[in-house]
Amino acid sequence: MDGIRLHDNDSLEEYGVDKKRLVEEITRAYAHQIYIDGFFNGDPHPGNFLVSKEPPHKPILLDFGLTKRISQSMKQALAKMFLSCAEGDQVALLSAFAEMGLKLRVDMPQQSMEIASIFFRQSTTATEAKENIKALNEQRERNAKALQEKMKLNKKEVKHFNPVDAFPGDAIIFMRVLNLLRGLSASLNVRIVYLDIMRPFAESTLLGSLTRGPSTNSEWIYDSPVNSEVESKLRSLLLEMGSDKILGLQVCAYKDGKVIIDTAAGTLGKYDPRPVQPDSLFPVFSVTKGITAGMVHWLVDQG
Repeated sequence: MDGIRLHDNDSLEEYGVDKKRLVEEITRAYAHQIYIDGFFNGDPHPGNFLVSKEPPHKPILLDFGLTKRISQSMKQALAKMFLSCAEGDQVALLSAFAEMGLKLRVDMPQQSMEIASIFFRQSTTATEAKENIKALNEQRERNAKALQEKMKLNKKEVKHFNPVDAFPGDAIIFMRVLNLLRGLSASLNVRIVYLDIMRPFAESTLLGSLTRGPSTNSEWIYDSPVNSEVESKLRSLLLEMGSDKILGLQVCAYKDGKVIIDTAAGTLGKYDPRPVQPDSLFPVFSVTKGITAGMVHWLVDQG
């Protein structure tokens, strides 16, 4: 097949190939393979591509010797992982990891998000790559120190600590592809944003599966007993506000030692249709410290 090799920079320049557009097209092709087809080439290095000499200089994909077929459930899990990183949704990320069969440290959602987000970060040119690696290493050292203080680990334990105990083979091949695509960007000295390019394909897979599947939250407000007239009014107000303005919520209130409001509504995430229940857990990190401190002070005041 006649075409231009990606490492032939002089020919790319001579034919007027838009290298940034080229890498974006290759990335779209791989996003389609992964999220739509469920069958993809696991070796996207520069030698496995040509560029057509005629405008608009379409990429030509070669050598499908190393390929991977993934199940529908794995496609959905990879899509959820991708989109949870885009949204910063740690609950959905942990759910995606569980669907992949990953062994997790569920007490470390922030560290799991950091690991996953690295794979989807914006690509850099070759000259910027070294600075990025340096910055990532410095951030890793800061995170290790914070982890050491939090978990009371020694330096050796911190070095070998991993919030994700094991990655399945499908996820490893997927991450290999992302790393090779990033290397392709660096070799052509272009910068692209993978989240923007791959997101529509991931959304198509995940939202399509949600549409085809059974409704998991037919009633927007979770069906639980109404504890008071105030709670009844609150639920009416929430319905007036509409589910389009609120993704999910929990409201609980006590008066004179009795529960007067215990309402849950909505879903766990934009890409997680499970209903919010009164006992659903959310990673609020240090937000609850203020409540705890306030309760301690109140108890002190009460003697």
